[in-house]
Amino acid sequence: MKILLKNVLMISAYNAEPVKGNVIVENGKIAGINTCDCMEEGQFDEIEDLSGLLVIPGAMNTHTHVAMTLFRGFYDGLEMKRWLDSILRAETRLYDEAVYYASLVGTAEMVRHGCTAFVDMYFFEDAVARAVRDIGIRAYLTRGIVDVDGGLDKRIRENIDIFEQWHGYDGRIWVGFGPHAPYTCSMRCLEKVARIREELNTFVTIHLYETADERCKYRMEDLEKTGILENAILVHCVHPPENFTEVVGKHRILVSLNPASNMKLGNGIPPFMEYLEKGIPLSVGTDGAASNNSLNVWKELYLCALIAGDRVNPSELFAMLWEMPGKFFGKLGRLQEGYEADLVVINPEVPECVPLGSLRNNLVYSGIPGEVVYVMVKGEWIYREGHFTKIDMKGVLEEFEKHVERLRMH
Repeated sequence: MKILLKNVLMISAYNAEPVKGNVIVENGKIAGINTCDCMEEGQFDEIEDLSGLLVIPGAMNTHTHVAMTLFRGFYDGLEMKRWLDSILRAETRLYDEAVYYASLVGTAEMVRHGCTAFVDMYFFEDAVARAVRDIGIRAYLTRGIVDVDGGLDKRIRENIDIFEQWHGYDGRIWVGFGPHAPYTCSMRCLEKVARIREELNTFVTIHLYETADERCKYRMEDLEKTGILENAILVHCVHPPENFTEVVGKHRILVSLNPASNMKLGNGIPPFMEYLEKGIPLSVGTDGAASNNSLNVWKELYLCALIAGDRVNPSELFAMLWEMPGKFFGKLGRLQEGYEADLVVINPEVPECVPLGSLRNNLVYSGIPGEVVYVMVKGEWIYREGHFTKIDMKGVLEEFEKHVERLRMH
């Protein structure tokens, strides 16, 4: 399938200015970018005239618990410990079908805000994978693992089963491992997960230093010895110890900042500028809808911009949305030949994004990517003019509400 997106305005990379031209997509990848008006259109299977619209790389949400849309608004206004205790009790009532529909709702929300890939850590990940398969988004899935209450081998086995069933599916679904945090996973657990991760050549994601008291619970030196810091997405990192950047700088990592969730739960503000100045690879995540409550990753970028003030420019911020997570996972985050065709078409002529002469700044500081018109993942349209191409959103929402009501009744 060869597709021509013609007459577009495009921002092709984190450090690129908007230019007019054409985007060629073939076999799920970007096959070419040009500014020529003399394209031979007979060679294309599909031609989309996108005059007046802007094409950008798809955003990547590097941390969420997507099925927590079930609990959005349940426990608002609680501090971290009370919130977590409440959520853990609620999660004991989860079941497969509820997670499936909640994941469809969560992924649909992300797609509507121009997100084409996400990293998940949760339970019933087979149900999450089925939702990802059905809606068409790209996903990096992990089964949340703890060992404070026993059951470690069972949870790791479940994670391996998900890996064996879904890893590499359609070139869109990839499976790693999700040890929850060093205060819910022993060092023995982290060693075991790190060893399996290496054997399977995949990734891990783990919460680190989300709260200030975690500084007293574990040390970076001990984490490093387990091997868990290699090929790892490190989430939150709000209260890092002094040697944090020194230690992580020796490993292949990606830090996922989740400022909305951190502030909502009273955990503070991550040291964004320190990480940026020391060259730590950064990205943004929303966390789950129960602690944010939005899954719009552009809002996280906006909050990072506010935290930094005049010390950061849009290129450094766009890199967190596109370039850095794109490098971590492969050829993502650019409109460039050979990269995955994960892209978003937006109408920038909305009040929040004009004047167009300041478009890059406006995209960052408005907290929304204009009006999302189309979304493409792996060369296939999954969202067109307000409608999802693969799912019945009205039916999904009806089923979702039934499961929410069932959970509330218990």
